[in-house]
Amino acid sequence: MLRHKSIGLFTTILFLAIIVSWLGQAAPPSTPPVEGLRNNTPQFYALTGARIIPRPGQVIPSGTLVVRDSKIVRVAAGKNIPAGARVIDLQGKTIYAGLIDAFSEVTLPATANNSGALHWNSTIRPQRSVATHYQQDQALNKKLRKQGITVRLVAPAKGILKGSSALIATGTETDTEAVVQPNVAQHLQLTVPRGRGRDQYPNSPMGAVALARQSFYDAQWYASAWAAYGENAKLVRPERNDALAALQPYFNQSGLVITDASNELFVLRADRFAREFKLRTLVRGSGNEYRRLDAIKKTGLPIIVPVNFPKPPNVGTAETARSVTLEQLMHWDHAPENPARLDQAGVTILLTSHGLDDAGTFLEAVRKAVQRGLSADSALRALTTTPAALFKATELVGTLETGKLANFVITDGDLFASKTKVLETWVNGKRFEFSPPPLIDARGTWTLSYNRVNKQTDWKLIVAGQPGKLTGTLTVTPAETDKPIEIKCSRISLRDARLSAVFPGKSLGQEGFIRWTLVLTGKESTSLQGLGQITWADESHSVLNARQQSSETGKSKNKPDKDPKKETAQALAASFPVQFPLGSAGRSAPPQQDRYVLFRNATIWTCSSKGILKNSSVLVGKGKILQVGKDFALPAGTLVIDAKGKHISPGIIDCHSHMATDGGVNESAQAITAEVRIGDFIDADDINIYRQLAGGVTSSNILHGSANPIGGQNQVIKLRWGMLGEEMKFKTAPLGIKFALGENVKQSNWGDEFNTRYPQTRMGVEQIVRDAFQAARQYETDWKQWNANQAGIPPRRDLELDALLEILNHKRWIHCHSYRQDE
Repeated sequence: MLRHKSIGLFTTILFLAIIVSWLGQAAPPSTPPVEGLRNNTPQFYALTGARIIPRPGQVIPSGTLVVRDSKIVRVAAGKNIPAGARVIDLQGKTIYAGLIDAFSEVTLPATANNSGALHWNSTIRPQRSVATHYQQDQALNKKLRKQGITVRLVAPAKGILKGSSALIATGTETDTEAVVQPNVAQHLQLTVPRGRGRDQYPNSPMGAVALARQSFYDAQWYASAWAAYGENAKLVRPERNDALAALQPYFNQSGLVITDASNELFVLRADRFAREFKLRTLVRGSGNEYRRLDAIKKTGLPIIVPVNFPKPPNVGTAETARSVTLEQLMHWDHAPENPARLDQAGVTILLTSHGLDDAGTFLEAVRKAVQRGLSADSALRALTTTPAALFKATELVGTLETGKLANFVITDGDLFASKTKVLETWVNGKRFEFSPPPLIDARGTWTLSYNRVNKQTDWKLIVAGQPGKLTGTLTVTPAETDKPIEIKCSRISLRDARLSAVFPGKSLGQEGFIRWTLVLTGKESTSLQGLGQITWADESHSVLNARQQSSETGKSKNKPDKDPKKETAQALAASFPVQFPLGSAGRSAPPQQDRYVLFRNATIWTCSSKGILKNSSVLVGKGKILQVGKDFALPAGTLVIDAKGKHISPGIIDCHSHMATDGGVNESAQAITAEVRIGDFIDADDINIYRQLAGGVTSSNILHGSANPIGGQNQVIKLRWGMLGEEMKFKTAPLGIKFALGENVKQSNWGDEFNTRYPQTRMGVEQIVRDAFQAARQYETDWKQWNANQAGIPPRRDLELDALLEILNHKRWIHCHSYRQDE
């Protein structure tokens, strides 16, 4: 027993020592001079009696949270209040760690885009920093605080490599004080930024990926070049490029890269890009991830999940219903389950308000996700510990622990219950109240007394309703009758200790309105009193006295809602299973394939020296044609299909197609774009795949368009409807590239505004192709020399010249689009 007392005494002394050390600390040094008197008001609070959730899954039923200035001093069970602390009683309330909004964007000023040693392309600006240029948005911060958000990730908008984000506090600090953590992540977009012209490179998604890929290879070369120059200053000094220098921290799984994914297929593209350069990647999702959940799970990438769920499609009339697709209806049905499905599949998720029309509806949307299957603990993790860990800010935010920022949320129930209210949000130790309790609870039954024309009159007043929405009912007895009547008061208001209302004077025989006002005094534990006046309709006045007879009548009409912590409603579920791809032609699973299938009694067009075989058979097994003929033994379990009267031929191969591409087939801003790859943007959801299969097409050569003398690299695919783009690629097909000659490439049919890109003549086309191949030969020579001795500054890897060199070395076929016989 004595030992236990000693331990308790030791703990108390240690706690007091910590408090004293905090009390002894001065405000952190700052460089601006103080104007006027210095503010030394202590910000020292003890929040007691609350249910505290220090982190997801951990609960302190009744505890105390101590705050000193911007930091948490102590979080513990029980009530241990340090001397000098201002006590805030939170009996019946719950405290959570402040929420973290995992993504938002801001447009940086022009100076951020145009200063320093720039990359040649204006979409590559990784050196930009939100922390350097951030300006507070107080209106947005106010909305976010009401949602419990204390910190948000702010990223630069616009571009392909857009720059670094920062964690920003949602308080009322200055621009510089609001930056909690700078340079959290580099932001990447693998498609064309909005608003770019047709003549600006890149103007296609595949061009954007090619430029991003080249930029990362250039950054690797940049490091090698400067390393070589550092060892031998006699070498030619490499160029200085702030963009390439800014990319150095992100290789080899170091700095975080957040890649935008405008749909579920972009998540898979982000994964392939990250693997190519060994990037530590987090994906900003679209809300469509459930459509390819298994594939996304296999990437292992965390997803920032939006909660901007679609509104119900308009099917109110037959006319509007015709314009609504099955895909739209199914997405409306499935989208609210996207966070839950990702979480249940083991995908790490974060949540964001980005995409909502009104950030003030964020909690409502998260609660909808909880109703649709996301567990409350998972939702809380996605808003606290997960973003804190991925953004490497666990020492500052994400949990309620000693030494962390005093960022927390106070509610009147479970955070994700539908009727729970956010009462307060604290940001960096500063308190923001949203529904402060009134100084006086005026609800109850009152007796109002006044003297008019030397006659004492009493009225009965019942005040009910919610503290912010009071109602008032007067019971009066007019002089003309002995029958009491009830009069509804309007505009009843309680401001501090001032209670006032208005009611029509007609019931009392007066034309106009009668107003009364009371200033309340006393204690609610006994009875309240009031003194004020009545202003009659004729503008005369009477002194008004009031005494509260009972405080229960009004409050009985304001029964508390069902305890939000005890909501047990079952999670709703979507009406139909997900199809692949989503929509009327989607499949719930790949077609069932028997091990062996025999088609017999058919007319077979062999397209070989055997010609056409009548009344013959084809045996298929394990995805291949095993035999063609009439009489042969069948493996056990063969499925036999009688094809009498039918014709069987090889699947049609479309050698020149532009289907199944996502975002366009032309990168037309430059004459030579051999670096772009159709394979980066195979659209597995293109309905033309389904339709082409119905026409007998089984393979297609997907080509770049004919806008360039030397266009992009092709991709041969198998039309495997319902599978992913990578699963459609014909792995053994020869490499290819699209060339074009004639009118298109010299822009004769583009319009009068397109007359500046070289070449503008057929002669120029011949010259630019020749020049490109000569550059590729020189590129090959440079690499051979470097590989022989590896002395000096290494050559720069050039993806365009890589492809051209493959042509010269007979490793890539040319598919040339010509307009005239001589071409």
